[in-house]
Amino acid sequence: MHGGATWNSSANREQLKDAVQFLSQLVPFIIDLMMDNSNELWEDAYYPLIDG
Repeated sequence: MHGGATWNSSANREQLKDAVQFLSQLVPFIIDLMMDNSNELWEDAYYPLIDG
C-alpha cells in the first residue's frame, strides 16, 4: 500500500486506482469497527525489528 506512485506521474495509475477502491471500503469499515468497540483497549501498533 506504500510507494510505487509519484505525484502527477502516469506510472502505476491502474494499481493506484485499485488501491483507492480497496481502501475506500476498508478504512470506513475499520473506523466503524473501532467506534462500535470504543470500550476496548486498542494496543499500540507493533512493528517488530526483523533481522535481515
